Amino acid sequence: MNASEYTPNEPAREAPAARRKVLLVGNWNPSLLALRRLTAAGYQIIVGCGDRDRRFARSRYAHEVQRFPSPEESPARFIDALVSFLELRPDVTIVFPVDETSVTCVARNMHRLPARVTAAVANAEAVLSCVHKDEMHRLSRAVGVPVARFVVAETRADVFRAAGEVGYPCVVKPTATGEIFGRKVLLAASRSDIERLLPDWPQNERRLIVQSYAGSGRKNVYFAARHGEILRECHTQIRRTDMPDGTGLVVDGETVPVDPRLHHYTARLLEQLHYTGIGCAQYQMDEDRDRFSFLEINPRLCGATGVACYSGLDLPLLAVELAAGHSVEKLPRNFYPAGKRYSWRQRDFGGLAFAWRRGDIGLAGALRWTMRLAGAWLRSDVDVGWSWRDPVPSAANFIEGLLRVTLRWRRQSAALHLEKST
Repeated sequence: MNASEYTPNEPAREAPAARRKVLLVGNWNPSLLALRRLTAAGYQIIVGCGDRDRRFARSRYAHEVQRFPSPEESPARFIDALVSFLELRPDVTIVFPVDETSVTCVARNMHRLPARVTAAVANAEAVLSCVHKDEMHRLSRAVGVPVARFVVAETRADVFRAAGEVGYPCVVKPTATGEIFGRKVLLAASRSDIERLLPDWPQNERRLIVQSYAGSGRKNVYFAARHGEILRECHTQIRRTDMPDGTGLVVDGETVPVDPRLHHYTARLLEQLHYTGIGCAQYQMDEDRDRFSFLEINPRLCGATGVACYSGLDLPLLAVELAAGHSVEKLPRNFYPAGKRYSWRQRDFGGLAFAWRRGDIGLAGALRWTMRLAGAWLRSDVDVGWSWRDPVPSAANFIEGLLRVTLRWRRQSAALHLEKST
């Protein structure tokens, strides 16, 4: 079973005639989910992607494909091209950015969109607050939402001082979207870990957050809200991620009943942000002490959003309906089934290959990872990326990723052989 083909609690609805064409921009796993779910709801989807990354343009549900400059490489060119396209296409009345960079670009430039166009993003003020983690940490502290102690560092020397202040183990992460040397978060148990993981100050980062490690457990709250009020929510618990240290993206998890504490924490934050739209609030959990610490709110679809759709929380459709001002009924907190297991096999394989290539795991670790991957596959009720009705995008992406890993391994092996021979 896959998340884009089954929604037990709420059948897809036909799109109004005036809202039938949606421009979907941002090449990320949830783009496929949005493409499939909105097609099921009666919309025609125009896929907007860059020349170098056309994975979800291969979907059978893509009604049309348009090329746009990369928002990561040139936000200004991306917005100019987007506005020009929308001005020339009066039949397109909704633009739906998916990945965080395109969501942020659109939120910052809502005033430039044609008046007839609806942007399926949360209100701009909320988006721009959520993408700045230090700002959200301060807001959490101000409204009584628990957040682990943190310090903002501006130099590598500051990172070491901050780590000594918050204590080990600690995490080091960007203040906004991005990675540090190929990782979303650096987890350091000692000063030597920081020296190894942060050999220099990362490019394009003005500041970093150094934060006390709050526990290995993680829970997500997927939600739809209007004017700061939660209308629907689905809680999940992460069992395993694509990184050996537990950071990174979820590849194995399950739906759990609504935790009243997380509901209230999320409600406080959304109320302060006057949030209208969909998103995912994430919390770290110390299971031994039964304590939570706020991590972030993603003002967009996330990698494992498919489990929310599978459980009846159709976030792609709700994003469009909330942005368009349509009526969305508030549902009871535990309207969805708990105990549904989900996996993300493609990302799991990618994490295994990445960890092996970096030397984070050896042969024994790779075998253990493979066994856990197989177990998650057998136990899961849904895979958040795969669709039997639309297999080409995921299959092509997996094959391309496997080829890249193989070629990189061969180059590294050849370089090592050359080094030994000389």
